[in-house]
Amino acid sequence: MIKSNKFLIVALAFCLFAAITRAAEMKVITEGKWGKKSDQLGINMIEPGILPTGPFMGPGGFDVETSGKIWISDSVNHQIKSWFNREWRETMVNCNALGEVCLAGSKLYVVTRDPNGFIIFNTTAEKIEKQVKVDFKSPGRIASLRSNLIAIEELSGGVWLIEDEKPAFHPAIAMQACGNGTHVFGLQKDLLSENQQIVRAELSKEVQEPEVVGVLESENRVVYARLATLLDDDPVIMITSETEPQTLQFVRVSVNGESRVKLPLIDGPYMISPWKICSDGKIYTLGGNAEGFKIFAAEKNF
Repeated sequence: MIKSNKFLIVALAFCLFAAITRAAEMKVITEGKWGKKSDQLGINMIEPGILPTGPFMGPGGFDVETSGKIWISDSVNHQIKSWFNREWRETMVNCNALGEVCLAGSKLYVVTRDPNGFIIFNTTAEKIEKQVKVDFKSPGRIASLRSNLIAIEELSGGVWLIEDEKPAFHPAIAMQACGNGTHVFGLQKDLLSENQQIVRAELSKEVQEPEVVGVLESENRVVYARLATLLDDDPVIMITSETEPQTLQFVRVSVNGESRVKLPLIDGPYMISPWKICSDGKIYTLGGNAEGFKIFAAEKNF
């Protein structure tokens, strides 16, 4: 049985009149061609003109500094790339494949395959400081929860917590790469409805019952739901419903209600998250076609 805190649970109706909803426009931040040059990103097409639908066959992930500098893991070309003031820079990485990334101060954490784990990249010196081994099976998102504490999701469920470079799989399978200095958060579907329960657990490695801290109510079938991040300790959920299959909604949940940003799902190579709230607090996506890629920013944010 799941523990709940009656003082923290907020029931939020999944309908427009119960929320402040912003239909966000988007703008192109930068764009380029697929390829091997400094200002290009690598891609492995399924067949000519068909973008990849699986991981490590195109850009692995990206994040954005408050300055606007973009960091990208270029898995196919085995490089970490940055874009700022119309200038591209790259650093070669001795890994077979690169996945999702996250920024924390002057560090960029990048999921790697062969060897499995993540690298710690110094964004000031533009060099790799360390490779940390993690025996994951199918890695997804990565997040920095606090100093020296990294979370990496398993796409099949659950999350690895790596504290002081020592990995351990968290015992609560509903947890995701989202949290703070004391708790890790996750989502689970209510068995009797389409409602999404926001749950949290202590960072302890001991077996524990997750605590329900919020409920997002839905009258429509949810086809995609993930926790995006915490904004000032408010959980932000990504939702796509059966009635709006081409729209991704970011729903910020707080004790005072909810607010939403609605964004279109656009064509592009496989990415772990269709849109992402980056380290600068703004929402971005990487789209593309057979010719090249574009990085978009939402005009409106939380």
